[in-house]
Amino acid sequence: MENTPVLLRLMTEPRINESLELFKKRSIPHHKYLSNAVVVKGIVREVTPDKRVITDAGTFGFDYLVISTGSSYEPRSIKMSPNVNWDLFVSSYRLKALADSALKIESASSIIIVGGGPVGTELAAEIATKYPLKKLMLVHCHSRLVERFDASVSKKAQKFFDGKNIKVILLYFLTCYSLVALTVSL
Repeated sequence: MENTPVLLRLMTEPRINESLELFKKRSIPHHKYLSNAVVVKGIVREVTPDKRVITDAGTFGFDYLVISTGSSYEPRSIKMSPNVNWDLFVSSYRLKALADSALKIESASSIIIVGGGPVGTELAAEIATKYPLKKLMLVHCHSRLVERFDASVSKKAQKFFDGKNIKVILLYFLTCYSLVALTVSL
């Protein structure tokens, strides 16, 4: 299990060795909290009426099925050998990606974060805390930040950003972007 705030903290800490130690301390292997479960990482092809799930990793029976559709860190351009430890590779790749992101954040003079949900809001707060002189803009398509939470949480986040001089743009949808550059004019 990942601790998303820790991952976001790593995005502002480019020192990979320290990040690796923090990541190891804060990550909980699934078998530690799912003692009577089988965790299958793969692509679900079919779930049958007789309680079987067919994945690219095989066919499994189940009493309870949880399909987690979270973020993927898999590098699409790398073909994996079947005898490679996928968990170790993903952790290493993830840490490298986080370290690369941290260096980009560190060298940027201004940053636009698209999405003011829990992750975008936390990332903006991490960057603002670590780099108080950077120009930050948080663009969100809803009428308030972290709209899935109680309104008091949104108010606290907005107050924090106001105190850090972060420009928050609400009710704004990003409809077009380029991987080369992103410019938002308001």
